[in-house]
Amino acid sequence: MHSLTVGLAPGYIEAFLRLMLTTRALDFGPWATRPQRAARLEELVDDVGQDPYMTEVLRPAGLRYDVQVACVSGGRSWGHLCLRRRQEDGPFAGHELRLLVALAPHLAAGLRAAAARAAQTAVPGTMTGVVVLGPDGAVELANGGPSGCSRGPPPARGTAS
Repeated sequence: MHSLTVGLAPGYIEAFLRLMLTTRALDFGPWATRPQRAARLEELVDDVGQDPYMTEVLRPAGLRYDVQVACVSGGRSWGHLCLRRRQEDGPFAGHELRLLVALAPHLAAGLRAAAARAAQTAVPGTMTGVVVLGPDGAVELANGGPSGCSRGPPPARGTAS
């Protein structure tokens, strides 16, 4: 998993990482099955003012509003985006959430393709094949390794090819 946090000082990033997956506000797992792809913090927790994410990360960092976006494709999470604002900037508006919802599948597709490309280049040699299939079953990406797969198994020793 790669994570990029911009705008938080190191102490707040440490608190964020410590709380990640331990509070409802920062438990990204359920997002894979949620029909909603973007939500305000107020929609994720019962008491925003007392939530550890608010009390240990957002408020001390001078932030008040948070919206989260799940980049999910094929039932798998490819990334999660948390956008934050200060009190004086106001809450995220409905049109901003709709934009984020519209962007989410495109972000997921890009993250999925980047992960596949990283896997292709991280595997040395050509004996290991990596194939990424799209939702329709068509090959989206493939490295040199699986090219022989479409031809069937290699001929047995001692036989002509």
